[in-house]
Amino acid sequence: MRTILDRKFDLEISVIIRPDFRRQLKSGKYNLRLFVNIYRQQKKSYPVNIYVTRKEWDKLKSHSMFNTGNDKKETIIEIQAKANQIIRLLGDDFTFEEFERRMFGREVPKYDYTDVYATYAEKIAILRKESRISTAMMYQRSMESLMTIRQRLKFHHITVEFLKKYERHMLRKKCSFSTIGIQQRHLRAIVNIARFRGVVKEIDYPFGRSIHNKYQIPTAKTSKRPLEESELIEIINYQPTEDEAWGRDIWLFSFYCNGMNMVDIFNLKWGNIRNGFLYFIREKTKYTARHRTQIELFLVPQAMEIIGRWATPGRRKKDKFIFGVFDETMDAEVKADAARLAVRVVNESMRRIIRKLNINNRATTVVARHTWSTILMKNNVPVSYISKGLGHTSITTTEKYLGDFDQDQKREVGEIIANIGK
Repeated sequence: MRTILDRKFDLEISVIIRPDFRRQLKSGKYNLRLFVNIYRQQKKSYPVNIYVTRKEWDKLKSHSMFNTGNDKKETIIEIQAKANQIIRLLGDDFTFEEFERRMFGREVPKYDYTDVYATYAEKIAILRKESRISTAMMYQRSMESLMTIRQRLKFHHITVEFLKKYERHMLRKKCSFSTIGIQQRHLRAIVNIARFRGVVKEIDYPFGRSIHNKYQIPTAKTSKRPLEESELIEIINYQPTEDEAWGRDIWLFSFYCNGMNMVDIFNLKWGNIRNGFLYFIREKTKYTARHRTQIELFLVPQAMEIIGRWATPGRRKKDKFIFGVFDETMDAEVKADAARLAVRVVNESMRRIIRKLNINNRATTVVARHTWSTILMKNNVPVSYISKGLGHTSITTTEKYLGDFDQDQKREVGEIIANIGK
């Protein structure tokens, strides 16, 4: 039977004890260090508090080293054996932090807080732990983009001139201003972490308005526009092919339900529906908002019909997903992959439909959200209601004194949506 010591792992890790010949003590001796090296990745060394001269070391590293009788030899063998045993026990879960904890029985600093990429790695790990896989991937792409201009980066390197140089670098790579803005905002979030910790002083903070001699993140004017009501009616009345039906209906479900985000739709469970209303908390703000605001919306008949057509067959338990894009066996990363694929299906279906209808506009999942809010605004629905319906969490003066809307008002808004095309 294999024991845990026989555990197989893919990391190639070597352990060796040798003197640090770069630093000779006044006594003429050298401190032995334990070197741990991950093949083609990272390596670290630790002092073992054994001191030898060059002549002593030459004797110790000879074949006779494996004979007993020398205290230093035996200590070296014990230290190296312990290190190898810990590495085998950790297997693929090996990290230097855990190795150091088990080897030396002490906690070590997580990382160098002045290191930009280490701070990125911490942020990405937190996002993954919170199952925010898509956001983690965006930070990962941001970090990889930075690495194309500089492999090692400290926070004191991030100046106004550096940010301008990074922008010019992305422009040469044919990045749009929209992409540049996204990458720079993620970098700013990482710099803000260092700013909060005191690593970046206020006087050195590089982001701000250009008139204040700071780096101003570029913004791009979007060409996206909401659909006109006449265009929306065409989509509602369109008879989709078998390949288009699911995508069209999920897009319309988003429109009928306050422009609900696709991931929020895929996360809906039967327990979210109560007495003709739908209750949910936006995934986007679940971990970032100070207060988790539950959205309550009236389910119009068209939305209920879409649920009836596409709900997963079987018993309608409170903890079961409605639409079947997710299931209870999926972890966060599998869910993220499934969501990306499903959104692609919706967008591709809508692209084909608007092309057939000769609509000169895009109809992506985001456009459904914009269309919902714009149509309500044109029907004189208060902007404050629209803001709440969209689940916006920014704290404004208006939000501070606005009361909530009752169910009768939500039914009235639902009727406006339901009557489109009748």
